[in-house]
Amino acid sequence: MSADGAFLIVADEAAGWRVGGLPLLDRLVLALNEFVETRSSDEIVQVVIFWRPDVPSGSRWLPRHPRITRVRLTEAVKTIPAGARVLHTRVFVRRNGLAELLENVPGVSIDEPLEETSDWWNKLSTRFVNSLPHRASQPSWQFVQTPADFCACEAALLRNSAKSQDGIVSRCFNRPMSRRLSRFLLRYDVTPTAWTTYAFVLPVLAFVFLSRGDYSGIVVGALIFQIYSVVDGCDGEIARATYQESERGGRIDDFLDMVGSILYVTGLGFGLFRSGSSFYLLEALLCAAVIALNEWSLRRVQFSAEPESETLRAALYPRHRRLMAGGGVGKVNEKFMWWILQFTKRDAAILAFLILALLDLSPWILHLWLTVSAATLALSVRSGSGKRATGHPGS
Repeated sequence: MSADGAFLIVADEAAGWRVGGLPLLDRLVLALNEFVETRSSDEIVQVVIFWRPDVPSGSRWLPRHPRITRVRLTEAVKTIPAGARVLHTRVFVRRNGLAELLENVPGVSIDEPLEETSDWWNKLSTRFVNSLPHRASQPSWQFVQTPADFCACEAALLRNSAKSQDGIVSRCFNRPMSRRLSRFLLRYDVTPTAWTTYAFVLPVLAFVFLSRGDYSGIVVGALIFQIYSVVDGCDGEIARATYQESERGGRIDDFLDMVGSILYVTGLGFGLFRSGSSFYLLEALLCAAVIALNEWSLRRVQFSAEPESETLRAALYPRHRRLMAGGGVGKVNEKFMWWILQFTKRDAAILAFLILALLDLSPWILHLWLTVSAATLALSVRSGSGKRATGHPGS
């Protein structure tokens, strides 16, 4: 951390260049805010924006992103304290990447009173650029010299936006495609929640095709759900790229995923019913009920304990970590359990269901989905019973 917890950012016309959905200046200030949050629970740092004097006043601004809560911004250059560290608005910082920059780049600090002149701006800018390593690009940050550098910055940003919980299918197949779409969406002001809502038209469309009940309708419906599985990752990628993660967004995403799953099984069940068997409609309705009960049960089970294995913790979403710990599943062989998780995650299941549809084995989609959902529900009920038995309060 700089002396007195203060930074000075030398800013030029590159401050307004949008890279990964945010102007470079906003991204740098958000990176500072994120850095402070990881260092202290209550610290607030002073950040002074030193605009190059020839930048028109109408092209200057102070970032106002709602996540900026630990940074006090000002353009009053003369208020910067001695020892404050200099940064440059052309530095593109990836998520949680500022610490590496501050640790590995020799610090340029303010050692005498400043004047808001071109000479001083040029002096500080030159000193900062000369302090950088020979290679302008590092694992966690990059010095952006021209707009031609945007592609490399955005690709690296989205490459690092994947989650540890991603299954094999997501990492190898879904994410490479969703990142391409996310790069396009980041050029516009599409919010993560808006994209979650827009994408939900795909499960509705798939329901229409599945309910036809013929081979082509079921294959097209399963294919649309596979496409939905890909584009559904864009909301999280946009959120992480633009510092817009929120519990509300996560809840909306989880809820629509659940409704999408219900549309899948009920559409398929109705389609198979139209093909001649009422058993499949009953199975689909039962599966839909189990899916809904399972989601409700997962939301109400709360555990402070989690699986002891770091590998399993990284592979599971938080609510499923608590579920496994409460159900005693963490005692199973770690590698075996990890592979089971990879092939029963949503991304793998949706792709497997498409393959079953192509093989004209669509009833097995219902059989497998009901089996896995029922097993998960049984585990959550067991976990909930264990919680009550040990006296833990309900959520």
